[in-house]
Amino acid sequence: MAGEAGVVSTFERQWIFPADSLRGAEVIARWVDGEPAAIERPDGTGCVRSVAVPVTPVGDFVIRHDFIRFVESLSRPCSRITALIPADPTVVAKLEGKGGLAPREAFQPQTDAHSALAPWLFALALATAIAELFVRRRARNTNMQAESRSASREARAA
Repeated sequence: MAGEAGVVSTFERQWIFPADSLRGAEVIARWVDGEPAAIERPDGTGCVRSVAVPVTPVGDFVIRHDFIRFVESLSRPCSRITALIPADPTVVAKLEGKGGLAPREAFQPQTDAHSALAPWLFALALATAIAELFVRRRARNTNMQAESRSASREARAA
């Protein structure tokens, strides 16, 4: 969660901010357990942000509305206020998700759809491919015979 923008997805937390790296920095995004996910530290003219949220390059996650709001929240101008303030307990309570959770069975992976027509279409395609071999061979033989006839006519005329 960054500001009012929250994202619900499976993130693999690969980095953590040690306590000494948080000195003089403001936490601008947090994980569900309240740990910092992004911080900003002021420098001479603006700030430096460190974001520890890995984003997968696969799928449509980065174009989802909630993720775009999350990135916009992280991309706002620097707050220029540095204070290490723990996450508000009510915000952490919102993120915990107690009660009313969907059961695991509700998220079963999609399976392949089986069609009775598919084997017949495959057999038809295979038969057509084999028939094409015979048609091409016959056409090639016909062309070769026509060429040999014209060559023999030319030889007779000469």
